[in-house]
Amino acid sequence: MINFNSQKNYWGLLTIARQYSGTSGAEKETVSDLGRTIIETKNFRFSFAQLLFSTGTIAYSVVFVTYAYGIVPAIIGWFGLVAAIIYGFGNGIIVAKPNNKVLAALGGLLIFIFEAVLGGWLLYSSLFIL
Repeated sequence: MINFNSQKNYWGLLTIARQYSGTSGAEKETVSDLGRTIIETKNFRFSFAQLLFSTGTIAYSVVFVTYAYGIVPAIIGWFGLVAAIIYGFGNGIIVAKPNNKVLAALGGLLIFIFEAVLGGWLLYSSLFIL
């Protein structure tokens, strides 16, 4: 939702690209800086949204570890907790230092694996409930 509200700003990049191709010299630098500012703002908002996502993942992973015995194995909850903490910490680093993306990439991979395993487990376990 955070990125959706600013979508009209991203479409402005097409206008900036047209302006960039029709200019020269110092004006090209100004247009380029404007485009760079829009991209940096987009990246910051995305990293902030991912911090909120990791906070939510931490919350339901804690529920899986503490209260969901029998529904979701605790090991899946613990894995989700570790993955969300790494991902959140990595995105926090990106907010502070935008060029340092290694930890967030590792956390993103772990979150992806966690979500796939959790979804697979929930689909598999639902076969036995019916």
